[in-house]
Amino acid sequence: VVKRYTILRTVFRQGEDGNYLQCVLSDAPLEWCEHNWSAQRAGEYLHALSEWQARDRNVGFAIHLGPLMRLNLFRRAETDYDLVWTIHHAIIDGWGSASLLSEVVNIYRTLVAGEKPTEEKGFQYRTFVEWQMAQPDGKEWWDQYLTDLQEAQSLEGAVGRTSIPEAGIQVITQMLEEELGQRIEEASRRFGVTVATLFQAAWALTIARFGNADVVKMGVTSSGREIPLEGIMTAPGLFVNTLPLVVSTRPMQLVRTWLADIQQKMLGLQDHSATSLGDLQRWTGLSGNALFDSLFVFENYPLNKDIFDKKNNGGLTIADVEGVEGSHYPLSLGVVTGKWPTITWRYNREFFFSRSVMTIMKYLADLLKNISEVSENDVVGMLTVPSQKSVVYPLTYLFEPIIGRIDARAMERPDAVAV
Repeated sequence: VVKRYTILRTVFRQGEDGNYLQCVLSDAPLEWCEHNWSAQRAGEYLHALSEWQARDRNVGFAIHLGPLMRLNLFRRAETDYDLVWTIHHAIIDGWGSASLLSEVVNIYRTLVAGEKPTEEKGFQYRTFVEWQMAQPDGKEWWDQYLTDLQEAQSLEGAVGRTSIPEAGIQVITQMLEEELGQRIEEASRRFGVTVATLFQAAWALTIARFGNADVVKMGVTSSGREIPLEGIMTAPGLFVNTLPLVVSTRPMQLVRTWLADIQQKMLGLQDHSATSLGDLQRWTGLSGNALFDSLFVFENYPLNKDIFDKKNNGGLTIADVEGVEGSHYPLSLGVVTGKWPTITWRYNREFFFSRSVMTIMKYLADLLKNISEVSENDVVGMLTVPSQKSVVYPLTYLFEPIIGRIDARAMERPDAVAV
């Protein structure tokens, strides 16, 4: 696959004007390393692997030299292995990595069958770059779309920044109930919108309620695969783009109209996904987290379930595929639907107090339940949840005396009015 796709042989080098240029190498070595850890007990192995992965994520890449991906194969038992594939996000996104994994498995099947894989060239990233460069900047459309951006409420503005910053990134996986997942799917059909739209609406309303605001902003991702280029749906490369979604949460809007409006805005963003975030920052005068400080990702990567079929894999069993992605935003949430929908929360403890995030998590889940139950004639203002005073925290938080909790809250928000 490295020979098939130029994007996998890509490096980035700085030009005379200071901008980075994408350079394709004629040949790139595959960085492959094997580790035999089969002597370790199961618990020790998993702990050691987790620590190794954390160190590996901090190693980074020399983007001017390459290669911008590496593979490490760990032997955990006599016939069991873990393959860790580390990729720089500049050359491939989550969608592309899922497609590429399916292609690698197909090549493996061909080799096991004693046949020679074809050397046909697939979709090349250069085609996308040429298409992107030919697109108009869309500034006129963006100027109209971003009218309310300056005044829109952000997450940090709604929740407040912790006064007791801590170092490090915290990752929490929240699993929703199976019944709630079914209700959300039923509601999406009833309102004629996607499941992603319901989650985006709930997140927008969460920010609005915590910040007492009528208009909010968040970052959302567009896969970039809607572009009319043959072969792009399965091509490796970085096509995803992150753009601001501005949502009105005014209480007298009909829920069905509100949801349809959010979905229509997402379609508009997809039509203008060729616009770079850098251009938006320059046009608005907002840089960094001022544009938005929370990122919503709806993960619908097209991982071919056929790769788990042992019969087709020549006896090779692929037990599971897991992915870990980084983000520089203060908080990001990644939604994966299924029998039990899950939300992976990743937040910077320098910005947000852990207990505040736990409150937000509970609030969002309650809002999703409420949205899934309302009728088409209800208005946004009717989407309510129980008082935050009734929030039940996970059992991992031990009992704390009320005085200590009040003191901690006062330290976190010294500027808040005492009631």
